[in-house]
Amino acid sequence: MDYGHALGLVPDDSYHSFLAYRAAVAERVRTGIAPAAPAALAPWTTEGVAFEAAVEVKYAGYIGRQRQQAAKLKKLEGRRIPAGFDYDGIPNLPAEARQKLKTKLPGTIAQASRIPGVTPADVGVLLVYLAASSRSSRKGGTQHA
Repeated sequence: MDYGHALGLVPDDSYHSFLAYRAAVAERVRTGIAPAAPAALAPWTTEGVAFEAAVEVKYAGYIGRQRQQAAKLKKLEGRRIPAGFDYDGIPNLPAEARQKLKTKLPGTIAQASRIPGVTPADVGVLLVYLAASSRSSRKGGTQHA
């Protein structure tokens, strides 16, 4: 709605109704009390507010973890994967992920995470191995690239 309104696709009255609905949901989540002015919510209803607030409360933990995971991945998006990196040298990486990575040869963790067949767990294994390889090379050891 925000984007639609900003682009002129959503009329002001609909957008203001939506803002009232959004505020009512936030108030219900915060206090547990239903909104007092259902007319201002049209076409949304107080039942809809109650339902959405209940869903937000019920899944708050999951949503929070997903937001943290997304923020962490965003922070690591620019993490480079060295050219010629040896994916076969990662023992805990599943064969399917290894094959996909060797075929696509991503240059960054973000690129690797978007390859179909490469799971978030696979990216985690790759990150751990890259960190270990980086520490090893800084200490004068050999890098697995």
